Amino acid sequence: MEAPVYGRMTRTLHWVSALLLLGMAAGGAVMTRLPAGVVQAGLYRLHVGLGLIVLLLTIVRLAWRLRDPWPAAPPGLSAGRERVFKWNHILLYAFVIASLGSGAG
Repeated sequence: MEAPVYGRMTRTLHWVSALLLLGMAAGGAVMTRLPAGVVQAGLYRLHVGLGLIVLLLTIVRLAWRLRDPWPAAPPGLSAGRERVFKWNHILLYAFVIASLGSGAG
């Protein structure tokens, strides 16, 4: 079974976003446990800035998707699994945008 092929730009945007999101999650866990003060305030500002960058990258990814559509689902998937393959991508984008928009990102 051949895996879907994603372009270089798609892979780069994906991994930069993923690394930033993981960093934000780790940083968020640390900053919420710090006492209020200059360090915590600085980390909050950094966290918000990174969130805005991830939101911008997500918008760029969606715009790029118009130019470079998703590859076909791997061959041999049932119709149900093919729908899951498609909706997994859509729901992940929606989750990232919703969490960043809510301040939970």
